[in-house]
Amino acid sequence: MTTQLEYSSVPEWARVQDDSGAELPDGSGAAYIVAGIGGPGTELANRWQDAVGRPVPVTLITADTADDALAPLDSALAASTVGVRLLVAGPAGDCLTVRAHALRAGLEDDEIHVSATGSGPIKVFCSHCRATTTADAGIDDVVPCAGCGRGLLVYYHVSRRKGSYLGFMVDAETVREGT
Repeated sequence: MTTQLEYSSVPEWARVQDDSGAELPDGSGAAYIVAGIGGPGTELANRWQDAVGRPVPVTLITADTADDALAPLDSALAASTVGVRLLVAGPAGDCLTVRAHALRAGLEDDEIHVSATGSGPIKVFCSHCRATTTADAGIDDVVPCAGCGRGLLVYYHVSRRKGSYLGFMVDAETVREGT
């Protein structure tokens, strides 16, 4: 299968394997929530926090995984006001999770900036049983579904809402003997 990433829904930032040198993006926020996931993500988040400077309020969240960052993110978003910007740095799979969570909480695309500091595990949504499998995989890899056990091809489509890649049975169109 030939992947046509230029026509995919995979965000440009998720295609970069190391954006740890990224500078502070748009400095127009009235306040910032800066989330760093993992070592390199935390290092970049700390640099961003320092770059924002005073008197702009900054809430720093650091975590080992995206799941560990979600509760503090919810608290920070609940206390936020109009003009808040979310900056997320970490492995691409974790960043997809945090970004999807922030979108579901009501943030808009232009209020979120993401920099991937590596690949890490991703979530793959099974189009057959609707289970989500977490795997250390990339586009065009095959992973076993945690729900139905099918071999899922990781397709180059990302759900903004779920923060996961689409997976479908790799050999769904293969004719089997006896069927």
